[in-house]
Amino acid sequence: MKYEVHIGLKNGQSYTFFVIASSKDEIINHIINKHGNGWYHFVSKEYVRYQVLKNEIIGIGISMNGEEVQEYESKFENL
Repeated sequence: MKYEVHIGLKNGQSYTFFVIASSKDEIINHIINKHGNGWYHFVSKEYVRYQVLKNEIIGIGISMNGEEVQEYESKFENL
């Protein structure tokens, strides 16, 4: 699946990019994996290549899939 990912850094900057992965857990594990390199590399939606220190990342947001959107919307239908 293709996911839209948002990361926030300690300095207040945020970035958005797309990732193809089998699950959200796979994305999160890849971003915060401490083994090997301490840098996370990605290409933003604006086609700019970035590398950030993993320990600078304070927030990760991942887009919902169709089922999650329906479940979320159903919670508010009867309000």
